[in-house]
Amino acid sequence: MRNKLYWGLGILIVLLIGAFVFMMVNTQSEIRQLAADLAKAQKKLEAHNKAANSPNVVDISDVKPPPAEPGFKWVRHGDHWDKIPVEQRETTVEPVKPMYTGPLTYHEELLETHPVEALRLQQEERGHWSAKWVPPFPPDNQEAAVIAKSYYLLNYYRNTGETDTAVYEELKHKILELLAAIDEHPLGAYKGDLLKLTWSVIPEGTIGAGYGPSNYSLPRK
Repeated sequence: MRNKLYWGLGILIVLLIGAFVFMMVNTQSEIRQLAADLAKAQKKLEAHNKAANSPNVVDISDVKPPPAEPGFKWVRHGDHWDKIPVEQRETTVEPVKPMYTGPLTYHEELLETHPVEALRLQQEERGHWSAKWVPPFPPDNQEAAVIAKSYYLLNYYRNTGETDTAVYEELKHKILELLAAIDEHPLGAYKGDLLKLTWSVIPEGTIGAGYGPSNYSLPRK
């Protein structure tokens, strides 16, 4: 009976030792495989860093190509630029009417008696698109007269180059106040006509179609 017990314990010990050895062998194998994978990854990383630092590798992220020839453009592809032809499209360019650049007439007397009419004549002389949109306010409309005179002087000073003066700076502040006063008017034809007096400093094509309401038949023919 004791012999069987001893034999059973011995067999159990042998099995335990065998299982332990098997586990150790597998663990060592996994460790070796992991070490091999790490070594391989390290070599790839070193190769990548070496290539990145190599003088033969050009980084063009901040490099701009020279101007392309007419009809061509540069397109970036990876680490280089390719010159490709630009698609040609038929376009019709409308001739631009030259603006008046000579000395402007200073309508001294009219500027005091009828500033709105003086502004209209100035815009005609400049060849400005807004000339036909200046509303025919009567001379006794003081609000329109002040706005028209201010914009008349603004255009005149700009034409003569007198923009580095205290008078010109004061005029700009005054115009800001006038714009704020116009903005307080309720929407309608009168407000639209006051705004039309300010168009002499606006490039053609900026104002949308329709041009807003007016108390007059505009544009003038």
